[in-house]
Amino acid sequence: MGRSIASSAWVRHLRSAILVARRGEDPEGVHQVRVACRRLTAWLDLGRRRVGRDDLKWLRDVAGPVRDLDVLLARDLSPPMHRWLVAQWKKERTVLEKVLEDPRALATVRLFENMGPLRSDEIDMKPLLDKADKALDAVDEKAAHPHELHILRRKLRPIRYALEWQKKDSKKIVEAQDSLGALSDAVILHRMTAEWGKDKALERELALQLRALARAAIPTLPAIRATLKALR
Repeated sequence: MGRSIASSAWVRHLRSAILVARRGEDPEGVHQVRVACRRLTAWLDLGRRRVGRDDLKWLRDVAGPVRDLDVLLARDLSPPMHRWLVAQWKKERTVLEKVLEDPRALATVRLFENMGPLRSDEIDMKPLLDKADKALDAVDEKAAHPHELHILRRKLRPIRYALEWQKKDSKKIVEAQDSLGALSDAVILHRMTAEWGKDKALERELALQLRALARAAIPTLPAIRATLKALR
């Protein structure tokens, strides 16, 4: 019988991250809430389990905008856009604080604390690989759209985490993620600039940058496909 995989380390990490995020003194707390939720979701995916998935998504979805804004506010942006982003951050932070104080947040941690480890006969990488292959097939390799590549990067992440849960080599998947990392960051900045809507020149400049980054990512796609194939 193969080795089972317990979620305990990342459940403890989630509990600790929620406490840091509640205090609001360190942006890393919010980031780690997001990371812990993603890693635990990958653990559920690996074992084809459904219980707790919606609770993790609930936490991840409210931590995401705050984290994205934390990252953007560290950039060198114009004072008017910076002020607008700060206002958006305050709104999202208010929502996050309410969620982190909600009894459901602690209940989610307790749910995973009481969940048994994945048995060896439960573990299955195929659904995760199928999702990544579908995202890769959706990319037009002659004129890749930035959004398609952004989705692909998101589908690679749980594969990396699933490999790490199994203590397997994730280097190739990490390299694939990294090759699309700059593009994903640019997608978020472009989206927020468009939402702000007061600097059309910057918006056009970012759109051009996105297209250039997408073109630069196209040569990495065959290696990503080969990596996914090798994992089957």
